[in-house]
Amino acid sequence: MTELQTWANKMVNAYEANLIREYTKSEVVSRPVSKSDPSVTYMVLKHHKGNLTCTCPGYTYRRSCKHTQ
Repeated sequence: MTELQTWANKMVNAYEANLIREYTKSEVVSRPVSKSDPSVTYMVLKHHKGNLTCTCPGYTYRRSCKHTQ
């Protein structure tokens, strides 16, 4: 492996480890049910910095949804 590949792999691993740490510091604050398909539930997560995220399609595409407001 070249020096650049080794460095790139190290950076990717550090980034992934950071994502895992951030996710584990989050807590689920609500599980709203989809209005269009009642068998689907989403998760609203509160992260350690206080920001809210949601797993619904609206938040995925727009970074904003009614569940996080």
